[in-house]
Parts: sequence; C-alpha cells; structure tokens
Amino acid sequence: MKVNEIAARIHRDMVEDPANGYSWSPRWGEDGLGAKTLTIDGKKYTYERGSYDCSSSARTAWKTALKGTKWEHALDGATWTGNMRSVFEASGLFEWKPMSFIASPGDLYLDEDTHVAMCQSQVPDLMSEFCINENGEVYGGKVGDQTGKEAAVNPFRDNGFDGILHYNGKADATVAKQANNATVTKAKKPLYGIDVSSNQPERIVSMVPNDFAIVKMSGNPPKDGSGRPLKWNFVNPFAKQQASDAMKKHGLLGLYHFTYGKTAKTEADFFVKQVEALGYLGKAMLVIDYEDSALSLGRVWVYQFARRVEELTGYKPVIYASGSVIVSQDLASLGYPMWCASYSKVYEPIYGYDTSGCKIYRGCEGSILWQYTSEGYLDGHDDGLDCNVFYGTADDFKALMGPKGSAKPTNAAKPAASKTVKEPVRYRVSVDPLGVEWLDEMENLTDTGGSKDKFAGVTGKPMRWLAVNAKKYRVFTEKSGWLGWITRYDVDDLEDGCAGDGSPILGVEIADDSVRYSAHRMRTKALAGKWYASMRGSKQIDGKSTDHFAGDLANKIDAIRMKRV
Repeated sequence: MKVNEIAARIHRDMVEDPANGYSWSPRWGEDGLGAKTLTIDGKKYTYERGSYDCSSSARTAWKTALKGTKWEHALDGATWTGNMRSVFEASGLFEWKPMSFIASPGDLYLDEDTHVAMCQSQVPDLMSEFCINENGEVYGGKVGDQTGKEAAVNPFRDNGFDGILHYNGKADATVAKQANNATVTKAKKPLYGIDVSSNQPERIVSMVPNDFAIVKMSGNPPKDGSGRPLKWNFVNPFAKQQASDAMKKHGLLGLYHFTYGKTAKTEADFFVKQVEALGYLGKAMLVIDYEDSALSLGRVWVYQFARRVEELTGYKPVIYASGSVIVSQDLASLGYPMWCASYSKVYEPIYGYDTSGCKIYRGCEGSILWQYTSEGYLDGHDDGLDCNVFYGTADDFKALMGPKGSAKPTNAAKPAASKTVKEPVRYRVSVDPLGVEWLDEMENLTDTGGSKDKFAGVTGKPMRWLAVNAKKYRVFTEKSGWLGWITRYDVDDLEDGCAGDGSPILGVEIADDSVRYSAHRMRTKALAGKWYASMRGSKQIDGKSTDHFAGDLANKIDAIRMKRV
C-alpha cells in the first residue's frame, strides 16, 4: 500500500474506535488507555488510544504511517491547524492544492484557522475527522466517544477549507522496501552512556565504560546552608576536562544547562556563551535540562529557550525533562528532540548498562534519549551514576552535535536593555491553544472601533494567551478561573509576562503597582461583540481587590487595547 493509504487507514481506525474522543487537553492520546496496533500490508503500526483533536489526530496518523522512515519526525512541528501547512510543505512530502483539486486518501482538507479533516475516498466522497466533545465544547467531557459523533467518517462537506495538503508520493518506495524486508531488518543497536557534572570526579568519563557522555556546562549552582542557590550563573569547573575526555574516548559529547528560571533569553545566551568559550559550539549536542524552579514557567518558556539556542547556534538543542513533565506539558509537540528521565526501578541499584527490566514513561516512546536510572554502577567508579540509552548510531548522535565548525552567536553576550516606567505599552496575544504561535507585537496600531489605542486580537477568535510588559497582571480563563499573578516570563526576545492555560480568556486584571498603565485605558472586547466599558480600580472583582480590571468573567474576549497615560 502507498503511504497515504496507510495514513488514511490509521486515521479511519482512530475515528471509528469508541475509545478515542475529542479534546483539546489532553489531545495526544495520553489518557492511559494503552496503545493499539494495526497490521497493514504486513507491517505493524501503533498509536495511543484516548483523546485527540482534529490536528493532533491527523498528525498522529501521518507520523505513524511514516514510522521508521527519514520523515518520521518531519511533521512534529505541526502543533495546530495554523502551522500545519507550513510544516507539512516543508517536509517535502506535501503540496498545497486549491479546493478544486480532487483529493486522494490521506490528503488533508485544511482550514488554517479552525479545522482539518482527512480524505478517505473519492467515490463515495468521504472524510474522517475529530469534531467536538459530547458537550459541544473543546475542553472537558469524558474520555472516549460518548456520542458516536465526536470523531467519525462523514460525507465530504466544505467546512470553509482554504485548500488541500496533497501527498506527493515521495515516501512510498521507502515504506514498500520496509514492508518487504520487515522480517530481516535488524533494529539499530542503541548506545549507552552517562551524564555527569562537578558532582562526579573530574576524570569520570575516562574512568568508566561509555559510548557517549553528556557533561554539565552551567546552571544549578551550589546552595548555601539554607538551601538557597548561591548564584544562578554557575559554570561546571570540571567541564573542560570531562568534555575533552569524551572527545578523546569516542567523540560523542553533549553539554547541558540546568535551568534556573530567569528569562529564557538570559539563560540561553549565558549557556551558549559558555559553550563557545569552552570551544565546543558546533561540536557538541546542546541540551536544556528543564527542571527545578523553571518548571512553573511552563512549556512556552522552555520553547523560547530552545528557539533562542537554535537561533544563536544554527542547530536544534535537545530538551531533557522527566517523563511526567514531557507528557503533562506536551513538550514533544514543540518540535525538538526529547530526552526522557524515567526511573521504572526507582532508586534500585543497576549494575552495568542494563535496561532489560526498565520501561520508559508512557507517552515518551518517541524520545531519542532515556535516562533510566541515577543508581547505575559501572566498573571503575564506586558511586551511582546517571545512566542513559541513546536510540541510534554514533552517526545519529553526531548529527545532533551541530554544523561543522563553530557557529558564532550574534548577540549572546549583549546585556538586556534597561527598562523604565516610561517604556511604551507592549503586548501581544495568541489564539493558539498551545501558546506556540503568537500574533505580532502590538504598537501604534489602530483598531476598528475608532480608538487610536494599541489593539491586539482576531475578531471572532478567543484570546488564549496574553503577554504584557506590565509589572504584575493576571488573567481569568474559562478552564482555570483566575491564574496566579504573572510577574515575568519570556516570549520571543521580550522579557514580558505571559499568562494563560490554552482555554479562552474571560478577563484581564493589572495590579495597582503596574504604574505603566491607567485602568481607564485598558479595555477588552466580547467575542464578536462590542468593547466593554473601561474599568477603574474601584471595581472590586473578588470582594477585596481594587486593581485595574476589564471583562465580565462570563464571556470570551477576542481583543484587548491599552494605552499608557
């Protein structure tokens, strides 16, 4: 069978299995129902059963169909309908066609704003799609298809689609060859290695057996007697020797930064600067060790960190996190290689490199690296070590170590610009449930209501995330109510606050001490409706707060405007 036919078969199974229902969160089948395996044309294809939405199901079906090919991860960056076209076209497997084009099975009918469905057949003209949950909503609801209509194969209807993502057939020969050789093809032998820091001896890499070594470069500083970090910009004093030993031993080196929780740009710039000073920029895998206090900042923060590193170096870093964090924050959808920490044997000693009794965290099977224990005992050292498995060859590892030569950062060493209370109002919004795609920063624009205030939003689309250069603010969302006060965050290269949980925003509040703003010049607009009247501090929204507030906490808002006076 051709790859597009396999993708269509998988997607049809997904929509027809009553275990699979519609949801925006969770949306990658991470409900714990277990995997389902289909045998198509003599080859096994596996996907996780559970909750999906239209875009995550389509990407899952295609990724599953491409499993084992060089295109298996080519579509990972498609996180919602708004960026599916760009990612699918960039893979080299899809072409954009007008709606007058006759689609083939597996082709995607795409409305870039709201929906995607997959062509199942031309005669009869059918398409498969994930539509809405049993309550007519995108959040909430029970796991599985409660109505038989949350996901289904339906007669084709024009849902306002912008065009068709048409598969061009490039992967067919590869998949056919895999099917023919399925019984004789041997899996790649994984590599086994360690990750180390100044907690281990300076010559640890040369003391114990390993196929690769990942060395701490910076972050996670020593603490004082009260457990407080002494400084955020700690540099591993053993990094030079440990890295040198790795390069001499096998030439497979990674360098990592342990996150602290400052702005993503600040930490990324510092990390890249240290790697460059050590002489390994472009010559080592770069890793973001995402844990500790930074976890509260969320997936957008680590995405901005990774993107900044990629911008400075020219190649993608690996994101390390615990399995539970990878799944709960949906880090795999960010489009970066994942390194999962998951100790199925908890802290039971493991002697030698042995994962026979271990099992990786459910939902993290696509990770390229797995840290399976911190109690690994290897010949040459008496204490427990972090032991890892890399799923690939030495060449695969080297492909993650960057371009040949050393990429030069353009502004990694530049200090952040100082700010004053007279700084212009700067804010932006996102209508993307994942908070990955942001609208342009709003300055000096005019809205359609006659005001010359700065305006941001898309009429008819609820705001889901808001980033503001305020001192202190928060939002009220449909899913969580009032979220905690946001005092800083990092969106792109802005040291701004970011608030939201992916569900529609119903209200915005800026604290009295955010002196950049005047409450009577902050307004929000009801979804496809009129602008709310401006609110001053006299409006008590929780029985005691007298902060600046806009919205009614009952209706979704699709736009906001503010002006400093």
